[in-house]
Amino acid sequence: MDPRDRLHRRHVKLIQRLQEKSFTYAGEGSIYYRIAKFPDYGKLSKIDVSGIQTGVRVDNDRYEKESARDFALWKAPKPGEHFWETPIGPGRPDGTSSVPRWP
Repeated sequence: MDPRDRLHRRHVKLIQRLQEKSFTYAGEGSIYYRIAKFPDYGKLSKIDVSGIQTGVRVDNDRYEKESARDFALWKAPKPGEHFWETPIGPGRPDGTSSVPRWP
């Protein structure tokens, strides 16, 4: 078994737990983390997310996100792109999301 398959299964289980707690939402087949549900988000890295303004760095119309601060946990597949069929839908983990990198 490819270690990446095992990692992606763990990623899906983590997303399912976050979905149960309403920390996520779907948009165009992708799943996003709703940082507004986690008041201490950014505290460890000393980022003041209250100062992040929608549309300043990111064109909000290009994404199906509720807030520019939210980030993708699971990306919907694009034509010709490798993806996994999973209980949360077809797709792949977003490369920038925080997920443990061990098998």
